[in-house]
Amino acid sequence: MKKLIALALLLASLSANSSIVVLDFEGVVPDNNNTGALGYYYEDGFLLTTPQGYGVILGQGYDGSDYTSTFAWLVPNEQPVLTHESDKSFSLLSLEVGALYEENFPQYITVVGNPISGSILTAELLIGGDSMQEYSFGSEWSSLVDLTFSSSGSGTSLGLLDNIKLNVVPIPAAVWLFASGLGLLGWLKRRGHS
Repeated sequence: MKKLIALALLLASLSANSSIVVLDFEGVVPDNNNTGALGYYYEDGFLLTTPQGYGVILGQGYDGSDYTSTFAWLVPNEQPVLTHESDKSFSLLSLEVGALYEENFPQYITVVGNPISGSILTAELLIGGDSMQEYSFGSEWSSLVDLTFSSSGSGTSLGLLDNIKLNVVPIPAAVWLFASGLGLLGWLKRRGHS
């Protein structure tokens, strides 16, 4: 019996391969240039879409200063959505947020997460100036299907995202673990009736 339980746990742990992914938006444009408007950005299986096509990768500040590539969207016209291309859930570990052109700081970037469970998670991230700010997220931000970003800024400002750190977990592994647990319980129940 103990060997069977150990085998089931070993198989489940081997099938649940997770990996850390960081969306850093590097390599799209040189660090001294910007892209035009784009409706989506794809990296490591993740798709970041802007419904109206107002997303842009910035490699240069509008004051001419160079900085690492950052994803920007026109506020409040856009609400970028981050999803994974396959049947994988993911956890949000951390990200950097910021804003350009906002004269009336503080400003908030709102992150809305939709887990598989159907509940909704919301975090308002305070931005207090022109620099990027890093935020970490707890274990409740796991088993996500998608993330939506919005901002409290005016129509002349840009919301900024960078270094989105995610942990990817295949859904089939979770299903396999659940199914093996149910099978084990059924086997134990049947064995107890004999």
